[in-house]
Amino acid sequence: MSTVEDYNARMAGLNKKALRTYICKTMRLLGAAVIVAEYEGSDDSGSIVGVEAATSAAGIDPEYDDPMPASTAPVDIPDDLNDPIQNILYGILDHHYGGWENSDGARGWIIWDLTADKLHLHHTAYITETCYSYVAEGGTVDEVEA
Repeated sequence: MSTVEDYNARMAGLNKKALRTYICKTMRLLGAAVIVAEYEGSDDSGSIVGVEAATSAAGIDPEYDDPMPASTAPVDIPDDLNDPIQNILYGILDHHYGGWENSDGARGWIIWDLTADKLHLHHTAYITETCYSYVAEGGTVDEVEA
């Protein structure tokens, strides 16, 4: 049975927790220790724009535009795991920051420690603040409006 057929057969009965466990184990067997995903969106549209896996989480810093250090060895994510990984990441993102893509939007990074099966969200929400004020010079507000 091929990897795709094996995966598809297993997918039919997996719940979310079992799927996470399956992804963690499979990616660790491929040598990955971490998955890093970037997301961004605004104006009611958003998406995960990149997903990478690496052999080590050492040096990952979400404060940079690309938190994956060049010294980290990449691990290829099998094509048949791309959608399930993104579905889990979207679910976690929507659970914690539902509507993140609306209005001014947001961006951030999701770092998935595959060894401990822990997800770390680094989220920046964009907010336009509006402050309205009115000053009437030369009289009271009532006198100017009249």
